[in-house]
Order: sequence, then C-alpha cells, then structure tokens
Amino acid sequence: MSPFTALLISFFSPSLSSFLFLFHTLLCSCSLHLSLFTLQVFFLSRFGLIGSDFIPLPSLHLTFSPAVSHSLNSFSIPSLPHPTFLSHFPAAMHCVVGPWGPWTECSSLCGVGSKDRTRQVTVPPQNGGTPCPDLKQRRGCIGENPVCDTAKEVAKILPDSFKRDFKDPWRRPHMLAKEKQPSYCVYFRLTQVGAACGLHFWSSQLMRERRVCVECQSDAVGGRGRCEGDGLEGARTFWTAISIAACQGSWIQESVHENCVCPPLSLIFV
Repeated sequence: MSPFTALLISFFSPSLSSFLFLFHTLLCSCSLHLSLFTLQVFFLSRFGLIGSDFIPLPSLHLTFSPAVSHSLNSFSIPSLPHPTFLSHFPAAMHCVVGPWGPWTECSSLCGVGSKDRTRQVTVPPQNGGTPCPDLKQRRGCIGENPVCDTAKEVAKILPDSFKRDFKDPWRRPHMLAKEKQPSYCVYFRLTQVGAACGLHFWSSQLMRERRVCVECQSDAVGGRGRCEGDGLEGARTFWTAISIAACQGSWIQESVHENCVCPPLSLIFV
C-alpha cells in the first residue's frame, strides 16, 4: 500500500476502506497501463475532493474498458462530510458606521475658527473586511457673536504713572462724583509686541507671553460704562501705547476683576 493510500485511510472513516480496497482490486485486475497516481486522481474526483473548491486541477479524461467502467459506476460511494481542515474561512465583514452627528459651535467667538463633527463605528471590520472611513470632519467658520464689536476695539494704554490721584481743590462737583466710581482691573497675556516698544523704559517691560494688569479708571470709562478696548475673555484683541509711535501689539484677556486697583508698575486704559 502506497503512503498516499495510507494517508487517505487515516483521514477518512472506516467505511472508506472498502472503497479503497476496490481501488486496489481494480488496479490489479485491469489490463490498462494506468499509473497508480492516475487511478488515485480518478477516485478522488469521484469522492468530491478535486474538481471543486478544495483541490482545483485541470480537466482529466480517463478511459477504461467496459468491464472496469461498469464496476466503477456500480460502486456506491459513501456520503462523508468534508474534513474540517478543508473548510472555508469565515466570510469577511466590512466596516459599518453610523450617521454624522451635529456640527459643534465655532471654536472662535469672533473671526476665523473651525467646527467639528463625528460619527461612530457600529460594526468593526473583521476577517479582512473593508476598513472604516473617516470618523471626524472639520470645516472652517467665522464667529459672529454679538460681543464681537468689543473685540474690534483697540485699547489705548499708558503706564500707571499717569494716574490722576492728586487732590485738586479746583475740581468741579461733577468731576468729584465721577471719581467716586470704582475702578476695575483687566489681566491680559501679551501675544505680540512691536519692536518699537523696546526703545523706551516703561514700554520695554512689555514682553511676549508676559501677564499684565490694566486698570480702568473712571476717567477712561466710555459711553457703555466700560473702558474702550478692555477685550473679550479668551479672544485676541489689540493695543497701542499712545505715547510711543509704533509701539503696539496684541493680547488675550484672561480675567476681569471689579472694584480693583492694579499693583504698582502696571498700566491704565486711556
């Protein structure tokens, strides 16, 4: 018995033994000069293991004598399940995603910003399926908050040495009433400082990323009850030093404190 035949017997049920026994009987009795391999291919094709999804081979045309053909056709091949090691791989599962969610608010209250939206994976890909598409989208936007007009104002600043804290006996009553209004403080983080600011002593203290306090005194309060250019929290606004040409830049408001006086060596709104 050849190793190929022994392998078949070891993999399939004992009911196949009689089938292979007929194979050897026909091999010994037939007068055709067919190789052992040729007959083995024939029986495998009859058994359904080639010419299908398992062992694809080119078409074979075998010719037997009438007696051998009758014996082969009259033999009943047992119905056997396919071996598990020849079963198909699981089917591929492609990625499935849900609908897009709503767009977020514009990241900037005033000016150019961005919006985002996302979606979730409902069925992840498996067994080599199509990967998931993009799960996040972003697009540009322009913030149009009603307070944006405030952010467009340019603050005019001076050092606190220009504070009007002297006692003038000739001041008018309406001036005295105005001075009784409390000041408030605005803290900014400098984001840009012009080169010209380094040419003077007080303005040379203005450096990028430095935190400064700017006081709004009653003299500088405008028609809306605030100092012009006091900014908008978290928004980038602009400032200029009115006593120094080309000394200007930008800052971001961090906090506002009512009824406050800035510490020495600070700034004031004008």
